[in-house]
Amino acid sequence: MENIIEVIGLVLSVIALVCAIMFNLSTRQHNKNSVRPYPDFMFCHSDNTMFIKVRNAGTGPLILYPMTVTLDNVEKVSAMSCFKGVVTRELMKKYYELDYGRVIVEKALPPNSDFVLISLCKREDVKIESEAEYYHMIAKMAQTFKKIRIKAQYSNIYGDKFVKERDCNDFFGVRYPEYLDEQSDATDEQEVPTTH
Repeated sequence: MENIIEVIGLVLSVIALVCAIMFNLSTRQHNKNSVRPYPDFMFCHSDNTMFIKVRNAGTGPLILYPMTVTLDNVEKVSAMSCFKGVVTRELMKKYYELDYGRVIVEKALPPNSDFVLISLCKREDVKIESEAEYYHMIAKMAQTFKKIRIKAQYSNIYGDKFVKERDCNDFFGVRYPEYLDEQSDATDEQEVPTTH
């Protein structure tokens, strides 16, 4: 009789231990699912505003690692460097407020926050002196935006790593094609992007 009681006690202990392990595993999985990051690539393309941003549309912190930006399958330092030889930074600044950045090591994004790869907002105080120059610049920038591809590597707070890629061709259309051949391509000095 004592042996039977000992065996039942041992079986109950094992069952309790298995239940505790399963509960801990399910709790951990629930916690991981409740703080899951999600990088949402955001694009805007109009005469007044052009940008590429990454927004954390998830429910937990998103840890971004250095992103890969390619133009015509050639890797670039940043989204801004894609415009070297296309449109000068001086000309961009003439008409737009310019912001751009890149991730050097890693960048933590809380939920609903953005990381700007490149952003151009038209300056309200600038008058267009030359329509040919202005629309040629927009046409060249739109043409370049279409060729950009972004690859983002990121992780959650538990260290699980993920990769997401996006081709800008689906979001940026051709603008003012009649102005594309009117002026020669611009040249520019080496761009050194800022970091955020």
